[in-house]
Amino acid sequence: SIAVSDVTEQQIKELAQISDIEAINSNAPFNDLDQIEHPVPFAAGTNESEKRNIEFNIKWIGADKLWEQGYQGAGIVTGVIDTGIIHTHPALVQSYRGRKENGQFEHDFNWLDADRSLRAPVDSSGHGTHCTGTVCGGKGVNRKIGVAPEAKWIHCRAISGTSQASKYLRCYQFFMA
Repeated sequence: SIAVSDVTEQQIKELAQISDIEAINSNAPFNDLDQIEHPVPFAAGTNESEKRNIEFNIKWIGADKLWEQGYQGAGIVTGVIDTGIIHTHPALVQSYRGRKENGQFEHDFNWLDADRSLRAPVDSSGHGTHCTGTVCGGKGVNRKIGVAPEAKWIHCRAISGTSQASKYLRCYQFFMA
């Protein structure tokens, strides 16, 4: 995939005639925050999962059974595209690939803000932090919240209210680099 700008309608028609081009999509801005659900706090209960500090979502999809077999994400780096990340969140900081052994952070190649080009991680709504926690949160805390708690994570922010397909493309390219 590539993103281009300042292309005329005639040039688009000419490109569409090339058999190697599978699709041509618009890069028009759209409201991406309308497309996401915002985290809802989970009410405490007394089920068996809670007694073992395993969140309901882990048991629901059977991830705890894989954990018993030794599969917890060790050696894997996950990439999340969302509203950003609070990289110092207690359930996520230990698994941030950009966290050095001395506790300092190296955000280059571990965080990309495709929306505003901020150099340090931020989360505009909490949604990205929540989703990253669902993927691989929980290392270093008492609650098992992520499917792959031993995995590392990197993050790319593309969702902030007004987005474009090119921002998501930048994120995918960042993950592949």
